[in-house]
Amino acid sequence: GELNLMVGVAFSVDEGATNVTAGTTSSGESFGADANLTQGQNTIIARGRKTEANTRPMWGLMEKFQHTQGSKTLSIPKWGESVAYDVTAGIEFTKAEQLNPSFTNVSLKRIYTRVIVLDDLQDQYSEDTLRVAGELAGEAMGTKEDKDAIALFSPLATALGADNKSLSLANANGCLGRANAGDVDADGRRFGDKAGLAFVHHDNAIGYLRNSLTITGATYPIPSLKNWDVIKDYWAGFQISGVNFWGDNNILKVAAVDSGYGAIFHRKGLAIYRGMSVKPEKERNTALFADVVTWSERYQAFTLDTTRAASARYEMVNMTHDA
Repeated sequence: GELNLMVGVAFSVDEGATNVTAGTTSSGESFGADANLTQGQNTIIARGRKTEANTRPMWGLMEKFQHTQGSKTLSIPKWGESVAYDVTAGIEFTKAEQLNPSFTNVSLKRIYTRVIVLDDLQDQYSEDTLRVAGELAGEAMGTKEDKDAIALFSPLATALGADNKSLSLANANGCLGRANAGDVDADGRRFGDKAGLAFVHHDNAIGYLRNSLTITGATYPIPSLKNWDVIKDYWAGFQISGVNFWGDNNILKVAAVDSGYGAIFHRKGLAIYRGMSVKPEKERNTALFADVVTWSERYQAFTLDTTRAASARYEMVNMTHDA
């Protein structure tokens, strides 16, 4: 699980566990062959332009909880609905409601990214290699966090769409109908207010929907979100029935088919429990003649309320560009 000069991948790690990979020194640090150095000088800057915040659009659309000092887990109560009854004058009413909440309990996990920057690279490269390493690590961490949030989609209890189905306007309206009106054959509860709803899928699925819209070139109001500057690049540029659509290319196709799982959800349906912010720690490894920087973060992505979210499985084939 080590990063070598320019490759950015973030990993989950159990508290207290020791990760040792093949090709390490006796002290546990990995290093690359000298042949990688020249390639690293040519590509490290080109690979290092994104930062952590710009690679996790899902985190900008979900409810957030912050870990507090001294607590081990987060426990969130959910209260059932109360019912009102008719009363007849002169007759004592006897019905009562019992408050009996259910709880969602969440614990933090840790992810890390380690980058080893050889002295040779720092000496031969004109840029600040540690800054570049930080940008690469930030991209890796952001991608890992976003994928953890996407992993919540497919297990959701309410499943919309299907394999071999495209995200047409009719299908999009069907998803919006379920979110706004619920299932009329069941309890008919909606996911929540439209302002808190979001539809997220791969850009290819969103592109098919954009092609099927009858109104083109329309101006849609910019979403009113506090973190708009962070996630604005992932807005699809339109909304339907007041619900904004977002593209997230960290969504992958299901194995052996061309469809994948997006989701339509309310902000109070999916959530992030955050511990400390990203923490960099630098150490010197004289055996490698290198600086070793490790970034770590503690968080957990989880389903807060299964009645406020649904998976949306649609085709993600590449868009036609020469029709």
